[in-house]
Amino acid sequence: MIITQTPLRISLLGGNTDFREYFEKYGGAVLTTTIDKYVYCIVKKRFDNQIWINYSIKEIVNNVKDIKHDLVKEAMKLVGVQSGIEITFLSDVPSEVL
Repeated sequence: MIITQTPLRISLLGGNTDFREYFEKYGGAVLTTTIDKYVYCIVKKRFDNQIWINYSIKEIVNNVKDIKHDLVKEAMKLVGVQSGIEITFLSDVPSEVL
């Protein structure tokens, strides 16, 4: 089991100009800070071949290509994990369902 704790970032100036697609074309400058609230990610092995992703919604799939959460899908492709994993995101602040 892996548990991470990451402080939440607040953009004070230039939010989203740090995305590669933007700053390579237009340049960018961002002023950010963090606060004493966190996002947690828990990754654990499952004892079956399913993939469970828990965030503001719950996804249960059998194949990485069926994951709706783009960041999780691409991370799993990058590290080569194909099945048998549960990934849960929790936060100290509420999130909205997109």
